[in-house]
Amino acid sequence: MNRKIGRLTVGLMAATLALGLGACGKSDRDGDREREPGSRAQERQRTTTEITMATLAGDWGFDPEEMRASFRDQMEQDLAAIEDPAQREQMRAQMQMFEQMMMGPMVEAISGTVVTLNADGTMTATLVGADGNPETATGVWTLDGRDVTLTAGADEEPKEDLKGRVIDIDTMEMNLDDIGESGVMARLRRKN
Repeated sequence: MNRKIGRLTVGLMAATLALGLGACGKSDRDGDREREPGSRAQERQRTTTEITMATLAGDWGFDPEEMRASFRDQMEQDLAAIEDPAQREQMRAQMQMFEQMMMGPMVEAISGTVVTLNADGTMTATLVGADGNPETATGVWTLDGRDVTLTAGADEEPKEDLKGRVIDIDTMEMNLDDIGESGVMARLRRKN
């Protein structure tokens, strides 16, 4: 029981450390999001444009409300997997404490992160540090079909890899299992 909370916490903290990439996205994994009327032509262009490093180049970030929803969805899935009612209630209390004490500040910090992907395979992540000043991390990224890998600290050991899948030219879904086994998927959305 405490292992699940620990695993979730480790995953969330690892996500924070890995370029400030956090979790977001809804439980549906199809890449849809609300759009204003009249955007059908834009939608066709987004989904039919060839996915290349050049088309993905630009600034990317996270929506705080999507991130909160994703954390809550994963916590509810973890709770549902616990058969013993007493253990489930204990886990629920621990998750509520986590949500109140850690999730808010973490979501706010991560949602302020801007990941800039360059067509040449380099990247930077700019986030607000604990002292309120911007911090920048560099790395590389690769694209193989629709599979994307972001590597922070490419010149350092150990490297921090985030792997994911490109949904369309404005949305990527990152799998945080590789860095923390959190089970939470991170929706990275184009900012520009």
